[in-house]
Amino acid sequence: MAGPPNFEIPQQLRELTEKNLEQFRTGYGQFIEAMTQVMGMWANAAPASPITSGFKVVQDRATTFAKQNAETYFNRYTRLSTPNLEALALGVKIARANNDKVAEDSLLQQLRRRFPDSQQLQELERR
Repeated sequence: MAGPPNFEIPQQLRELTEKNLEQFRTGYGQFIEAMTQVMGMWANAAPASPITSGFKVVQDRATTFAKQNAETYFNRYTRLSTPNLEALALGVKIARANNDKVAEDSLLQQLRRRFPDSQQLQELERR
C-alpha cells in the first residue's frame, strides 16, 4: 500500500510563484493608480454640486479600500508561498504528533535547506 503523497512544493515553483505575485502586485498598483487618475479627471470635469462632491468621497473610500484589500491578499499569498522558520518548525511538531513520518521528513528537509543553522532545526533533530 502506498503511503500518503509528499506535498512539498519544489523550490523552482516557489520562486516562480513569488516572482509572479510581485509582478501582479506591481501591475495591480499601476492599474489602481491609473484608475484613480482617470476617475479624478472625470470627477473634476463634472460641474460642482453636492452629488459630485459626495461621489468624490465615495470614490476615495472605495479606492482606499481596494488598495488595502489587495495588499492584505498579496501579503497573505506571499506568506503562503514561502513558509517561514516558525511555520516549518510547527509543521514538524504537528506531523510528529500525528505520527506522519512523510510530512515530518518533508518539512525537515525544507528546514535543512532553508534554515540550516537555526536553533529550531537543531532542537528538532535532537528529538
